[in-house]
This record gives sequence, structure tokens and C-alpha cells, in this order.
Amino acid sequence: MKPKILIYTDWFPPAFRAGGPIQSIYQLTQLLKVEYEVYVITTTEDLNEAIEDQLSLKNQFVSFDGVQVVYLDSSHRSVSDIKRLSDTIQPNFVFFNGLFNRYFYKYLLFHFVRKFNGKSIISLRGMLKSSALEQKERKKRIYIRILRWLISSKNVTFHCTSKDEESDLIKNFGKKQNSVVLPNIPFLSQNRISQKKSDKLKLVYAARIHPIKNLVSLISVLPLVKSSLKLTIIGVVEDEEYWLKCMEQLNQLPKHIEVEVLGDMKHHELMNNLPNYDVYVLPTLGENFGHSIFEALSAGLPVIISDQTPWRNLTDGRVGFDIPLSDDSSLVLAIEKFAAMSQKEFFEWSKSAKYYALNYYNSQHYLKEYKSLFSNKIKVGIVAPVPLERYKGGISNFAEIFMQKASEFEDDGIQFSLINTCIIPRTNESTGRFEYSNFKNYFLFIYLAFKQIKRGKIEILHIHTSVGRSIFKDSISALLFKLFYNTKNILHLHVGEVSQIEMKGVLKKINEWLLDKAYHRVLVLSPQLKKLFKPNLKDRVLMTCNFHNSDVIQDKIKQANDKIVITFIGSISESKGVLDLFEALSKLNDRNWCLNIAGEFINNDFKKKVMQFPAYISIKDSVNFLGYILDTYKDDLLGNSDILVLPSYAEGMPISVLEAISYGNAIVTTDVGANQTHFSSICNLLQPGDIIGLKSELSELLNDIKLLNKRKNQALELAHRFTFDAFKEQITPIYKTI
Repeated sequence: MKPKILIYTDWFPPAFRAGGPIQSIYQLTQLLKVEYEVYVITTTEDLNEAIEDQLSLKNQFVSFDGVQVVYLDSSHRSVSDIKRLSDTIQPNFVFFNGLFNRYFYKYLLFHFVRKFNGKSIISLRGMLKSSALEQKERKKRIYIRILRWLISSKNVTFHCTSKDEESDLIKNFGKKQNSVVLPNIPFLSQNRISQKKSDKLKLVYAARIHPIKNLVSLISVLPLVKSSLKLTIIGVVEDEEYWLKCMEQLNQLPKHIEVEVLGDMKHHELMNNLPNYDVYVLPTLGENFGHSIFEALSAGLPVIISDQTPWRNLTDGRVGFDIPLSDDSSLVLAIEKFAAMSQKEFFEWSKSAKYYALNYYNSQHYLKEYKSLFSNKIKVGIVAPVPLERYKGGISNFAEIFMQKASEFEDDGIQFSLINTCIIPRTNESTGRFEYSNFKNYFLFIYLAFKQIKRGKIEILHIHTSVGRSIFKDSISALLFKLFYNTKNILHLHVGEVSQIEMKGVLKKINEWLLDKAYHRVLVLSPQLKKLFKPNLKDRVLMTCNFHNSDVIQDKIKQANDKIVITFIGSISESKGVLDLFEALSKLNDRNWCLNIAGEFINNDFKKKVMQFPAYISIKDSVNFLGYILDTYKDDLLGNSDILVLPSYAEGMPISVLEAISYGNAIVTTDVGANQTHFSSICNLLQPGDIIGLKSELSELLNDIKLLNKRKNQALELAHRFTFDAFKEQITPIYKTI
């Protein structure tokens, strides 16, 4: 079923006198109807005139060019009437075509009073320009103040058609509003450009007769033009008093300036007539887009306009002039230039105008961009520790890699923000301890996370954690966020064993209560963890796996040579089995290997212990400490490695193993965490602390090249199961259905 869009707009075809706003919304409906069900609620009005006699039905939906439209007469425009129509449609998206709608401004306010679960979009349509706000300014300022208050906690996006309009939005509504800058969808003329310039220059003005269009300014400079010309004025008179001023000046023009007033004209008639003129002229006080300007260019008419539109630097492309409002002399010179132009030169300008419009149109990916506007972005906060100074562990690396690849979720309508749980610099020694710096960090995190969730309107929190005490702390945070901002929370456990998170006594009961109240989903890495949770939580517990950071898995393994390269990646600590590794290697008879250790020492005390450790001293000539390795260097490190060894005492689903298999490294690791579930097919899993077993496994691989290459090929084959795309397929449905 197609998503439903409901559009509120004052005017819609067959109305035409209101000009650009009608074309904007009509072109939008024609674009969107391919992939959405589009409904339009409008009126039986055109600018200063009713269109009831042109309608077959009113006050009920009728089909118009593939769109469902209801034309409401004056007796059916109450808030209750409009609400009734909206309720029958039950739209996914509501689009208000204009901020200060003439007929729907009351309903716009009511819409944000009532409950609506979809996405609301307000298209500004130039109504926040200073020149537009000057008219009825006091009422508009009050209206803006009320609307700002009403939308403060709603799913609202403002549609701006230019960066300038976005600046106007910020000036009037503040920086915290969601906004999207997307250009209007103009009408592209299919008429061929005129091959011949008129003997007498023909200027055409095609716009509403209204002070903002500044027709008086144009008429006032015409007596200064010495060349003969004809000005044709096309447009509905919206302001009678202003038109009288125009008429006074028209009556005083010299004889070599001829004037023709045609009044309003239907859009298709106007487009057919434009090629009969030479130059389009509009000294406007301000345009949000300027449909009539674009349409003139697309019909091959060079333009003379003010510099108060998005169409700037036109002279560079030989398509027209954009002239400051106060510069009357430049306006006169531009007219004189076209009047004196040769046929050949004018044709080049006309051709340039046509191609300029065509190139602009083709450069805009309208459907793709507007689909992004009419999509309910799921806003996810990735809550994880990304330390400022101390060693970055597996969760930190997971979060950083995830955020680097976050753009790959855009087509699924999912947007990510990192909510870092590490706020102040701390040492490795402080990890997991009851220290002042940790308490200070926690409360700062809560404060800043509250601000980030509110400002970013984050709906889902994906919380990454590991051992028991961290889970307890993170669950309290999750419950607070849920209570204050109604977030939907996902707990992602980066452990593989029950012992790493199991609690006892009162703490166990409190933790079970927190898990039940705080989380909508719990992601685990192994089946044994899934069994740990109480029956009331089990339907929320899902098994997932981590991913490696290799965009391209190696085509084939690196063939082992005389010297086998063994690699260790991780924090250099006792829990990672580093001392066991040194013991095992020191017992090997052959030295046909070298060991690269990529990582940082957990602390200085352990570093001293390693340097004085007899087993290390006996093999130190074959050991290289590389320090912490950035992702950019891992390609070289693992690409030249044969064996990845990780004799840990505790793991979740180690990222280093996932990265190593994507480079075709044989794996030597222990039966901890989720290793049994995911890696038992490519290696013999050892018991933690089994130095004899570790030595035997390494010896076998070092002395049997055939076996080593077999294990490497098995690793490479398994790597395809743990790509980011595979992880994305697992996690995307969870975000969409939570």
C-alpha cells in the first residue's frame, strides 16, 4: 500500500491567477503521485475570484490528473469540516502549502493541538521574507509565537526552497527546528526558442499586480529609455489601489513606449504566448523561487529582474540581468542593451536562457529529494563509550565503525547520532572503579544526553554495554530517558558468557526489574545469553552478530612464506591472555615466526610486568610492539599476517577476529563469549589459560603449511557472513518494528 500524503493549499487548478504557488503545488502532486496516494484539500477560490462554475463537484473528493482533490466552498471550511475529511484519509504525511494560508491558517494551528502520529511538513513559500512579513506584521508575529509553542514537541519539518529561506526560518523560529532545503518543481516549457528578435523590443511582465512585484518601479524608469519598445502587462490585479498608481504612470509614458494590458491569463495560454515576446522583466521586491522567471527562461526569453530572487549572476551566462532595486540606471542600460542587440547576438542570449533553464531542471533530482522529505526518518541515538584519551576497546571501535557507515541506512529512512558516554578524559586505571571522575562523567553524560535527545528528537536509543556493573548503570540511564522522552530502548550486550553479566541476590532482582522496564529489545551474541533472561523478557531478546570493517573481503589468501607472521590485536592485558601467549611461544622449538602486537598496555604496572616476564624476555627479538593501530594501517597489518591469535579469558564477539578473517588469517582463540557459536568451524577453540594447548595449536600451524592455508581459506569463506551489509539486514527491521 502506498503511503498517503494530505496537502492543504488555498488554490489548486483549475485556479491559475495566484500564479507561482499554484504551479508549485500542482507540479509537486504530479511528481509524488507515482509513489504516494496524494490527497488535496483546497477551496473553490482563485485569487479574487471563485472557480465554482468550472468544477463538476465540490465538497467531496474528485480525481484531478491522478490526484484526489476536494474543493471546499465557504460553508464547508470550518475546522470540524476539515478535521472530518482528514480523519477519513488517515494520512502518513500532512503538507501545508504556505505558513499564513488564507483559508487554512486556523486549521494549521488546530492540527498541532490534536494528536497526529505522522509527519507534518510546513512549506514556507517565501512567507517569512522581510518584505512579506511587513504586511500585517503584528498579526503574523503573534501567529508565529503561538505556532512555535505548539510545535515544540511535534514531528515537524519546515520545507525551505533556498538557503536564504532557511535563514529566514532560523531568524523567526530559532535554530532548533527541523528543516529541509528543496527547490520548487517548476514548469519546463517545451516551446522552441524564437529565431528572430522583434524590430521593436517586446518586454513582457507576467505576474500579479501587487506592490511586492514592483511594477511601478519598472514603469517609472521607462521614460529614461530612448529606444522604442512595447511593454505587455499580463496578470491579475490583486491590489486595486496599487494598480491605479501604475495606471497614472502608464498614462504619462512618452509615445515611443507602447503599452498593452492583457489582464490575467490561464497558465497554458501564457506558456504558449511567451515565445511571442523578446525579454521578460520583473523588478520584484522578493521571490522565494520565481516560477514566472524560470518559465520565461525555459521559453527562451532572457530576463531583466531584481537581485531579490534565487536567480543570480545571470550576466555571466548571458541569460539576463539581476539588478539591485535601487539601481535605476542599470535597469535602463539593460533594456537599452537588448534593444540595440543584433539578431545574431540576441539569438545566442535566447539560446543560453533556454539551456540555462534546462540544465537547472536536469540537475535537480526531484523525486529522490522529495521522497526524502516525505519519509518518516527514524532517529536513532547510538549510546556508546568513545574515550577521549584512554584505550578504545571493542565497543568503542564498534560504535566508531558503525557511525562511519551510518549513511548506508539513509535509503531506509534511518538517521543516527552518536551519544558518547565518555565526557571527560580519564585513565585506563579508572575503568570500572568507584572514583570521583567516573561519577562526574556519568552525571555529565546524563545532562548532555537529555539535551541531545530533546534537540535531535531522537526516538530510539541503541545502548551498547558489556559487563554487569555497566549494564546496571546503563539501564538506569535508559529508564530515565524512557520516562522523560518516551524513547524506545535497545540494549546491545557485547559479552558472550553468562558469568560476565550474572548478578546475585537483591542486585539480580533490581537488574531484572530494570531490564524489563527500560528496554524494548535486547540484542545478545550467543544462545546461552538468550537463555539467561526471564520468560517475560525472552520475546524481546534477539541474537545478532558483530561485523568486520573490511569494505572488500580479500579475493584469495596470502600464501605463507618461510617466516610466519602472527598478529595480536587488543588491549595488552592479562585478561587478553598475553602472558599465556608469551609462555606458549617460548616453548616452541622453531623460530620461523614473528609476533606483531597491535594495542596499548592496560596500564604501566602491567607493562613493567611484561618487560620483566621471563617468557617474553626469551622471545623478545621476535616480538614487535606496534602500539594502537588506526584503521588506515590495519589493511597493511592484517594483509601481511598469517595467524591472528587471541587467547582471551573473556570476550563478546571479538572485532579483531572478524577483521582478521576478512583478510584470510587463520584464527587461534579461546572458547569464550560467542566464539563457540560463530568461529568453531574454522579453528580449534582452546580453554582459557591452556598454555600447552595454545603451544600445540601454534606449533601445528607453523609446521604444516597445508593446514595453515586450509584454515586461512576457511576463515576467508566465513568472513562473508559478517559483513556490514549482513549486520544491516539484521538491525534495520528491529529499528523499523520496535
